[in-house]
Amino acid sequence: MLKNPIYSNLQFLKSEIAWFARKSIDFLVRITASKRICEINQKKKLLIIRTDTIGDFVIFTGVLQYFREIYPSSNWEITLLGSKEYRIIAEFVQSDIISPESVFDKFIPIDRFAFSRNLIYRFQFQKKLLQNLYYDVVIYPVYSRNRDGDQLMNIINSPEKIAIDGDCSNIPFSVKHRNDKTIYTKIIKLKEGWLSEAERNVDFIKQLGIKKSIDGVARWKIPSEIVETSINLVKIKGIESDFAVVCPGAFNSYRVWSPEKVATVIDYLWCKYKITTLICGSPKEKIISLEIQKNLKSSKVICLCGKTNLIQLSAIMSYAKLCITMDSGPSHIAVAVNAPLICVIGGGHYKRFFPYGDPSRFRAAAEELDCFYCNWKCKFNTPLCVKNISVETVIKEIEQLMNRICNQTI
Repeated sequence: MLKNPIYSNLQFLKSEIAWFARKSIDFLVRITASKRICEINQKKKLLIIRTDTIGDFVIFTGVLQYFREIYPSSNWEITLLGSKEYRIIAEFVQSDIISPESVFDKFIPIDRFAFSRNLIYRFQFQKKLLQNLYYDVVIYPVYSRNRDGDQLMNIINSPEKIAIDGDCSNIPFSVKHRNDKTIYTKIIKLKEGWLSEAERNVDFIKQLGIKKSIDGVARWKIPSEIVETSINLVKIKGIESDFAVVCPGAFNSYRVWSPEKVATVIDYLWCKYKITTLICGSPKEKIISLEIQKNLKSSKVICLCGKTNLIQLSAIMSYAKLCITMDSGPSHIAVAVNAPLICVIGGGHYKRFFPYGDPSRFRAAAEELDCFYCNWKCKFNTPLCVKNISVETVIKEIEQLMNRICNQTI
């Protein structure tokens, strides 16, 4: 069913009114803020702004360490301003996970939803946490910038502000064009043509100064003690043999495959390979897990939804025989820990955020339609590109991946 144009127009009007309210708060911050207090520091200060999702940040960790090479710790203090939802990951990878040296020094968490929707939070965050801070360089390394990110760049005191000349999927062209001129001192234009997000990150960091060849794929080295304690969570459930990890949830409901189809795939894994499945996710995904379990025929399933944090999930995934996810954060965590992965994915961001990395190890289960690459501006009420993916398509990907794994172990 096609979308109702009246509904779309009302949504647009509501969005514009909300943005006017946010701009009013931003103006209030500007006229009430005190002047910056000059700080005397031995080190210069760099601020990196990434107010995006867990998955976006996990991909970004593929190049995060190279900022330290450009801005060495002997002369620079690096602060990361990022979404509070991935704070645990940010602090986890800060040192020893992606680089022996600490990749940044401080982390400022922001509730990106409250910043966008709660005017009081927006005012207080800008006035108390940002207005009186000074940085020698501020970088906003995001291809699909948004107006909130640009506003944070605008309010921060810095003589050098760097961003990407990206697309306008999250910001109107007129607003982006104005901000390019009035906020930033340097706009980096990336290579033309179709690039994955990992490739864009590489292009950006190279234009900042990295000369060596890199691929931008995140590679985490999970400490053995974390793996051991995390796997104990599995063992106490009675699982001693091979297991698969299934993460059936996603932030956007339209990226979630049907529980009935997920159950059929889990039954297949048990019947053919005798692999027990762990269903993992946040507490709210217990509902999806229950729906999946209602549709199972003979499989042995353990639900860990809400019982692991993101670090424990990454360790469990690194030990799994196979991971099956939706187009969501866990898919990128699986890539980061080099876990065999099948991602059930639609067409909105296909080939931008996934697939990437080793195509023989990280596979996409998709059925391409003529409306792919729509940036999730779907012409239907429910994206058919996810809903209509067949069980056979996913099983085909499982077979190819499992055959490769089995051949490697012979």
